[in-house]
Amino acid sequence: MERQRRIGIVLIIVLLVSALAPAVSSAAPAAAPSAQGEDDPLLVTFPGNWPSAAGLGNDWAPDNLNIQANDDNNDGVWKFVTDAIPAGSYEFKATVGGTWDEAYGVNGNGAPGSPNVPFTTDGGTVHFYYDRGSGDNFVASRPVYTIPAVVGDFVSEIGGADWSPDNLRTWMKDPDGDDVYTFVAQNVPEGDWQYKVAINESWDVSYPQENIHFSVPAGGASVTFSYNGVTHEVSQVISPAAPPDEDLVRPAIQKPIQDNVMYSRCPTACGTATPATTRAPRPAARWPRPASCPPTSRSTTAATCKA
Repeated sequence: MERQRRIGIVLIIVLLVSALAPAVSSAAPAAAPSAQGEDDPLLVTFPGNWPSAAGLGNDWAPDNLNIQANDDNNDGVWKFVTDAIPAGSYEFKATVGGTWDEAYGVNGNGAPGSPNVPFTTDGGTVHFYYDRGSGDNFVASRPVYTIPAVVGDFVSEIGGADWSPDNLRTWMKDPDGDDVYTFVAQNVPEGDWQYKVAINESWDVSYPQENIHFSVPAGGASVTFSYNGVTHEVSQVISPAAPPDEDLVRPAIQKPIQDNVMYSRCPTACGTATPATTRAPRPAARWPRPASCPPTSRSTTAATCKA
């Protein structure tokens, strides 16, 4: 009796294991980590000699995720903000992909050994910026660098967001440090538009007091916006788009010469002439003298007529 009871227990255990085995095997693949793909977020960091002072990991480590930037509003500019950096002078670069293979310094210079971006802080909030979307790979930090942006009702037409000072699709830059910041908006469509320049991603400071209005002609235009950081003057220059190639072709002024009737005049001794017509065989041909016109000497004819 005891033996049968043990056999029954063993059978129950075997059945339970058999039932659980498929569930375990099917769950295993789901637990495997997926490889990084092209659609994964871009890894942008700002390594420099400041992270250790801020308690944010090792200095000059592009794979330091404590200083990872993001582009939450999809304006093409990756940003990182911290208030943990002690007062002092520092420097940094922007790196892409967690290595030094792609790194950018002053004015977006990506050459090996290019200058680091310097900044100073009084211990307050520091903002780091890397512009991937515009293609210039510009790198900056605030408060050292002023961040002006064009805000208006046309920005959504060129890929940004209307009236959004924190959308840096229209970031105005000053690479030569002359306090004149510019942004070129390509392919602004025809219409009447208005804008201002907002400073440092907010409406706290903006220029001028009233919106600036401008008009773009038919066919669209590129518009160069300028902001003077000293005088706060704001202006724009509109450059109409070039016409399509087919618009540059115009009908010929003259019909083909072979379709014209040409006239040859037969001189007489005293300069009178009898009209005779002949159709030109081809434009480059020498016009033949009609058979009705006898050869004559110009000098003899002139002498005879004077007499």
